[in-house]
Amino acid sequence: DKLFEKEEVKEKKEEKVEQKEPVIITYEATDEKIIELVSRLMKGTSCDAIEEFVNDKKVVAKDISNKRAYYVAMLEHYPSNTIALEELLQTMRKYFGRDYSFNPDSLDESCEYKYDASTKTYIKKDIPCGGTCPPMTQYKITKAVDTDGVLKIDVKVAFSKTDGNEGYYADYARTVQIQEGFDGNYPPVDPPFEKGTTYQFTFQMEDGNYVYVSSEPI
Repeated sequence: DKLFEKEEVKEKKEEKVEQKEPVIITYEATDEKIIELVSRLMKGTSCDAIEEFVNDKKVVAKDISNKRAYYVAMLEHYPSNTIALEELLQTMRKYFGRDYSFNPDSLDESCEYKYDASTKTYIKKDIPCGGTCPPMTQYKITKAVDTDGVLKIDVKVAFSKTDGNEGYYADYARTVQIQEGFDGNYPPVDPPFEKGTTYQFTFQMEDGNYVYVSSEPI
């Protein structure tokens, strides 16, 4: 029995030796790749797109609307005249993971393309829609660390309010004002991000790409 115990202890020690140290990569907050990963999620035609990712709860990839995923993926194909649904799905999975579920029939017509279900193809319109946005919720990347292929990006968020008591707020509910009004400059001067809420975006390496996993206030 004692011999068996000694062998067991020896095996446990060997297991500890075999455990590899995690590979940690720290990125500058100004790294173009890090900036693009976050900003890409917000691009498209919706003025308040950012708040689908930063609000009062944890958001995971499956929670992201088909409309938002569509616009993120479509940016990679625009301004092609026709885009096959399967091509768009492949691009969408590159940003939201291979398990993200998309139903093309769930969308109203987009500004730039019309979906033809008979050919499973998006066809570019002659006249796209357009418009302008009011001052929007802003964010600033403060930290980015990859640990064994899991990338966590911290951002400070200042929430805009344009209907009464205008300005930037620290919280999604707009109860703690951190800047009164908007500066009127273009591009606007940054709000006091240090007073805002910190959110953490998590991405995971999948098929050679960082895909969005979740975002939450921390």
